Amino acid sequence: PATAVDVWLPVYNASATLGCALESLLRQTHYVMRIIAVDDGSDDGSADILDAFAARDWRMSVTHLAHAGLVPALRACAERSDAAFVARADADDVYLKRRLELQLARAQADDRPALIGTGVRQFPSAMIGGGMRAYTSWVNALGAAGHLHRDRLIECPIVHSTFLFRRDVYDRVGGYRDTDGPEDFDLLLRFVEAGETLASVPDVVTLWRLHEDSLQKRDPRYSTEAFLRTKLDHLRRLEIIDGRAVVIWGQTYAGKWLAEQLQATGTEVAGFIELDRRKIGQRPFGILVADARDYVPAADALHINMVRHLDARVFFREALGRAGLQEWQDFVVMQ
Repeated sequence: PATAVDVWLPVYNASATLGCALESLLRQTHYVMRIIAVDDGSDDGSADILDAFAARDWRMSVTHLAHAGLVPALRACAERSDAAFVARADADDVYLKRRLELQLARAQADDRPALIGTGVRQFPSAMIGGGMRAYTSWVNALGAAGHLHRDRLIECPIVHSTFLFRRDVYDRVGGYRDTDGPEDFDLLLRFVEAGETLASVPDVVTLWRLHEDSLQKRDPRYSTEAFLRTKLDHLRRLEIIDGRAVVIWGQTYAGKWLAEQLQATGTEVAGFIELDRRKIGQRPFGILVADARDYVPAADALHINMVRHLDARVFFREALGRAGLQEWQDFVVMQ
């Protein structure tokens, strides 16, 4: 028999795009599915659209709640869902018809990944800035190259609205949490902490709609600092820092933020390492900035890269690899 999957669809004031999203989900080639839609107190007609779709298709389950936010809506989806697999969907995205088919096939491969994404394409073109274009290219290339685990702290390596995951693992790691950071990134990192495998199908089967009023642009849970906190929390839960001095590669804004956080909790920051000659010799927070070209990596320290540029990441990995150090044991790329 075909594998059942529940699609969790939280909805809040999405009347302009909701119909397209629902049509794309109901046209999936994998037909053994339910859409668990939770209306999070919409006041723009979204509730009526959901009810109209539910009246004509038995695969729709609709619940109307008072407005409480994204994570409570997702947890309400979980309470109403019982399938072995869960797919996330957003009310403003569009899904090509083989999305669920391809993801479920990947989920049942020999490595049995517990969380799977897809390739994505953003639209409309007028809304795609340089940063979003770079992120989409990175996500798509990362999944194709199989570097989701290695590079998971640079950014969230799978777009949230493409998540398909095993429900038993979701329950085991504690599900979505209402924290002060990004709920999708937090969940993905806890899947990794539980020893589970991440994967992505390379096919572009998710059309990711961009708009001015997105949560990512207006909610502090998606700020730079919120992402940095989520990354640092992951490292602390892995106990990779415990009892070690930390060497920070990059006297950047993020690097200085990390130094402050580590010093505040009693972790020694043994130095900043820089390629930028203008910064070499400075002493932010009393920590010497050394020249990366002359630096001999300390074998007993944890080295963390905090420079976003690809060339800097390559230099960092090559320098530490030549010193015989191992990634995710002796060094981590956090930016």
